[in-house]
Amino acid sequence: MPKTQFLVKKIVIFGKEFSYHLDILLFTIVVCFAVFFLCLWLKKKTSFFPTKRQIILESLLEWFDNILKESNLKSRFFLSFIVSLFLFILISNCISVIPKFLSPTRDLNTCLGLALVVSVIAHINAIKTKGIKRYIKGYFSPYWWLFPSNVFSEISKTLSHSFRLFGNIFAGGIVISLVPTLILKLFKLWGILLVIFSLPILKGFFDLFVGGIQAFVFTILAVAYIGVLSQE
Repeated sequence: MPKTQFLVKKIVIFGKEFSYHLDILLFTIVVCFAVFFLCLWLKKKTSFFPTKRQIILESLLEWFDNILKESNLKSRFFLSFIVSLFLFILISNCISVIPKFLSPTRDLNTCLGLALVVSVIAHINAIKTKGIKRYIKGYFSPYWWLFPSNVFSEISKTLSHSFRLFGNIFAGGIVISLVPTLILKLFKLWGILLVIFSLPILKGFFDLFVGGIQAFVFTILAVAYIGVLSQE
């Protein structure tokens, strides 16, 4: 069953009360450490004769490096950022396969935060690439009165980027939670055995396979967003 009610905590800053999800925060920290130690493990003991972990690392870097080159993003900064983004989302999506663990990407705040980071980097790179005058001029193209529409378009890109990841992960969890009820209604007593054996497999499939696809899609959209904005 997916956990939809998060552990909400409140904090007062400058006289204003804010709330946050403590469990999401803790599992986000867990994912960050997991990414860090995974990178250390992949980097460890490189040799002249490639080991399995060295092949995995080089294949991953070459794969994303080719994707970045196709978008005319040749900076090593983008390679580091994109690979880190992919690994973070991948582990965040897959971590719920462990009992009692919660995917940070099942919370909209996490997805929105990731999309905002991508948006900020995309706009900074656009200013650096095109210059501040050409960047601002782009919001008034092709006609000056389209400025509000162009601004709204940029905001909607960030929102759609975050909601796409959140919607797929959260909705998938809800679908899986409904499977036991459906099986029990169709097969009655035999359904108990089917639930016991099939639910872990189904959940593992969703967390690993679908979670991996969603991590790849989010990362590719981030590359496309950064690349297109720097060229417009």
